[in-house]
Amino acid sequence: MEQNVQPMEAPVASKKEKSGSGMKVFAVAMTILALAGIGFGVYGMIKSAQKDEQIANLKVIQVTDKNGTTTTIEADEIKIDNNANTVTITDGAIANVDGLHLIGDYLERRYYLGTTADKEKYFEKDSREIEMYLIDTTKLGTTEGVVKYDIKTVLDKITNEKISSLPTVIAAGTTNATPKANCKKFRTQLGWDYIQEADWTYMQKEVSNKMPISVYTGCVIDDNSELSLGTAVYVFNPQTGEYKKIFDSFNS
Repeated sequence: MEQNVQPMEAPVASKKEKSGSGMKVFAVAMTILALAGIGFGVYGMIKSAQKDEQIANLKVIQVTDKNGTTTTIEADEIKIDNNANTVTITDGAIANVDGLHLIGDYLERRYYLGTTADKEKYFEKDSREIEMYLIDTTKLGTTEGVVKYDIKTVLDKITNEKISSLPTVIAAGTTNATPKANCKKFRTQLGWDYIQEADWTYMQKEVSNKMPISVYTGCVIDDNSELSLGTAVYVFNPQTGEYKKIFDSFNS
């Protein structure tokens, strides 16, 4: 008797279940990795934002140049541009320039010159060799309130004009008569106290947006001898570098 044997079907259903389970595991794993990546990115963004906020909340910054000199700056606001790799400091000012002295008289005006050199050392040197600061009273409290200023360029011009005007023999007919050629060098100095003979009303008007400067010039004959060539008073515009001579103040 012949038996009717039906072929067995492959367990397709069970294969499908196995395949589906594997896909689920893969999907869960990828989801976990994705969430971990998003979490890391969000964490990084939060930490970066916190760092920027901490920097932005700073009020005092110290900047050290290549010579090791540190300048302290007070800032009201700091803006950070990560894309441009820049930090912008606004409404700040040089908080402290140690030992800064004002040069000259105290006529009410916008601009003053200052130096960190003490008086004794100041008078021993040529002012063109001394570091100067420009003080703008209308900008105190900002980064432009007290700034280093190159007064040497103007003093060089004034000194060269003085030298060119000298006769072949300086102070001819006096006991101080000296051939111009005997001057080994000329020393220039911004006066500490000046406007001794000025018309104060006139000068006050002249320097409202400029500054008066008195310039002494000396003929250095040797290490122990210097012939005074007098002191002249100028009105100077520190923004343009323009100046004009007001008068010869005195000979000293």
